[in-house]
Amino acid sequence: MSNYDFLKKELLKDKEISKLLRTYRNGRLPSMAWGAVDALKAPLISILAGDEPAVIVVPEGSAETVKRLIYPFFTDKIRIFPLKDYVFADIETLTKDEIFDRLRAIEAIRSENGIVIATAEAAMQFTASESYFDECSKALETGAVIDFESLSALLSRGGYKRVQRVDGKGQYAKRGDLFDIWSPLYSEPARIEFFDDEIEKISAFDPFLS
Repeated sequence: MSNYDFLKKELLKDKEISKLLRTYRNGRLPSMAWGAVDALKAPLISILAGDEPAVIVVPEGSAETVKRLIYPFFTDKIRIFPLKDYVFADIETLTKDEIFDRLRAIEAIRSENGIVIATAEAAMQFTASESYFDECSKALETGAVIDFESLSALLSRGGYKRVQRVDGKGQYAKRGDLFDIWSPLYSEPARIEFFDDEIEKISAFDPFLS
């Protein structure tokens, strides 16, 4: 048992914390707890979230601080949902990092395996519907049959840009029987090798060496 698991086990012996957890799990919401010192906030969040996806709403400017605070309990499951700034400029001149961070956060909730940190303003901003994400999502695996045009149409609908050579996230390219895609959800692009319309192999690759 890790020190963090031991701490949570000891905290659950407290009657008030156990009562708060029962209230939360029974859906008797909203409920409120106050007076916890900073050292107890992270384990309390971990106890309440359990193994379920959760959104933690924090004051403006404190997302990174909260992420560091709860990291020992959730490690790589944490995603920050950034505020989308509205800038009156050509969209091509703007960075896409915030867009990709928002997509990763949304996917973390959709996959039921994530802890998302957001300010109230960011959480209330409009985003695409769940049905749109369903329509633009497709799991690809070896042996699956899909033609290039259908895959291209799906990616274009999801906001991907077709290029000659993939060198950034949100791009895809077709070269012969090879189809390269760089999803914003992953640190490396994927190369799909086809035989006719059947996927033979899927592998990660270095975009600067291939």
